[in-house]
Amino acid sequence: MPFFNSSLDGTALHYVDYRPASKAPRFRPTSDPNKDYSNKDIVLVFVHGWPMSHQMYEHLTLTLCETHGVRCIASDRRGFGQSQWNDVSHMDVTYDTFAQDTIDLLRHVQVGKFHFVAVSIGCPNLLRSLI
Repeated sequence: MPFFNSSLDGTALHYVDYRPASKAPRFRPTSDPNKDYSNKDIVLVFVHGWPMSHQMYEHLTLTLCETHGVRCIASDRRGFGQSQWNDVSHMDVTYDTFAQDTIDLLRHVQVGKFHFVAVSIGCPNLLRSLI
């Protein structure tokens, strides 16, 4: 299971990184044999809502990756799923903390261009990480 550490306090945060296979999928959603499935330039980063984990997106991430060739990255936000709440620092956890954790994830997986997908409390987190 992949983890990365928060730059704020070293907390271990869990994520999944689904990368498309190098060849076309067995199942093709169209009968066109010439359809290009190499969407390797598309990267989606999923941020879950309260009180979920990255698993709320499994039905999307696996299908998008395996059938449509899209790289999908999803993390368990601090305190959810398999991520720790915080390390020994006992610092206050705020929206800025969640935003920095998202920035740390993006740096860790080394993506260039990407698109965010978020719901619920994941949305303010994303907005904070963008400003």
